[in-house]
Amino acid sequence: MFNKSFLSNKALLLSSVRFFRRKQPKQGKPPILPPSKKVLYNIVNVPWQKKEVVEELLWRRHVYNNAMITMREIFKQEVDMKESAGVGLEALRVQEKEELENCLLLNEERNKKLRAEREKRDAEELIKTKEEIFQKICSIIKDEEQNTSIRREEVLRLIEQSPNFITKENLDEKLEEALKNPASFDYAIDVHGNVTQDLPRFI
Repeated sequence: MFNKSFLSNKALLLSSVRFFRRKQPKQGKPPILPPSKKVLYNIVNVPWQKKEVVEELLWRRHVYNNAMITMREIFKQEVDMKESAGVGLEALRVQEKEELENCLLLNEERNKKLRAEREKRDAEELIKTKEEIFQKICSIIKDEEQNTSIRREEVLRLIEQSPNFITKENLDEKLEEALKNPASFDYAIDVHGNVTQDLPRFI
């Protein structure tokens, strides 16, 4: 039914699947249970050491304690000498206070210097900004004056031409004048704007 190659591939696949499955935990006591009395009350009997080893350890402990006591005494004498010579803790506190005051003075001087430089820079920038604004205002006023002069000329020209305007009062008179003096605007201009009137007309 199945050939040998298919069966070998199937066996390989099953072995791979079994390899990737989760392993079963080892059989033993559940972790929620407390340890047994044998483990909990197990007494470890330390063997007795040799007399020579015990004497060596006691001697080393004695030497270490004597060295620590001597170092404490030496450090205490040094501290007492420094305090008597004015280099103790109080002197260090006074020195730190003086250094702090000196640093505060230096910081204050630096802040004053930076403040003066900043005020000078701000004053220069303010003057420059005022000049720029003044120049801009002058240019705007100049443009408005030019525009006003142009509009004034236009208004004056219109006032001069106003007697020739057509109103309700002189409408009949202007119509009669136009009929008596007809004007022809039937002319052509070229690309340069020149008027060309003598052209042959074809009807």
